Amino acid sequence: MPADVKQRCGAKTRGGVPCQAPIVRGRNRCKLHGGLSTGPKTPEGKTRSMQALHAGYLQWRARNQPREADKSRPTPTRRNCE
Repeated sequence: MPADVKQRCGAKTRGGVPCQAPIVRGRNRCKLHGGLSTGPKTPEGKTRSMQALHAGYLQWRARNQPREADKSRPTPTRRNCE
């Protein structure tokens, strides 16, 4: 292939046409279609990943836990609208 012609990604887009972005050096796809990370490999990386996952869960749980004041209020009921 001539040096002045850039290789294109070619991944199928949502529109059904091939992606025209240039490929990343050393790969066959562009930076958007290069594939997902396979995750941490080292024991330290796996530990760090699990700690981050657990910390995120605790934050989510704290945000979504009902407050004490909300527990005492009666649950709203739907009235008959006929």
